[in-house]
Amino acid sequence: MKEAARYIKSFQLPSLSPVKPVGLSGKRVIDIALAGFGIVLLCPLLLLCFAACRLSSPGPALFGHRRIGFQGKYFRCFKFRTMVINGDEVLREYLASHPEANAEWEATRKLRFDPRVTAIGSIFRKTSLDEIPQLFNVLRGEMSIVGPRPVTEEELARYSTSVGSYLARRPGITGLCSRNARTCTRLAGGHDFKNQP
Repeated sequence: MKEAARYIKSFQLPSLSPVKPVGLSGKRVIDIALAGFGIVLLCPLLLLCFAACRLSSPGPALFGHRRIGFQGKYFRCFKFRTMVINGDEVLREYLASHPEANAEWEATRKLRFDPRVTAIGSIFRKTSLDEIPQLFNVLRGEMSIVGPRPVTEEELARYSTSVGSYLARRPGITGLCSRNARTCTRLAGGHDFKNQP
């Protein structure tokens, strides 16, 4: 983790005064307008998803995963929780009793059948409903409506020469990788960054 942080820091943009993300103020105004309108319009759906998360399994409805944003600043990327709260323990026990799944996990860091995902979480993931709370990230200035997929330190360290391009803009709720999974399933030297928690 520390090595990844040092690597990312070496790619951060020069200290210009002021440094603005790609898209500048015009894109930001559009982001705020669309995010605000989306939250109002989708309010009933947000409440329904919130209730479904709370009632379907123990734990909070919202989940905030640490991601890297503009100029390498960390932020909590909001999602509706799609996994059980003791996911690490469940995964460890599952891999210990399923050698073929353990081999799959070691090779790709993902599973075709993930025992951590809840029933409602599976539906949320297939329909992308779990990402609706990211509209609040947009209002907070941490994300944009359209932009690169928000990534973790470990993932960004694998972007090689594309790190600088990623750090020059706000991550987006949607973008090329979200709309064209076949093109973007394999990234940065063959590492699979799809289907992250």
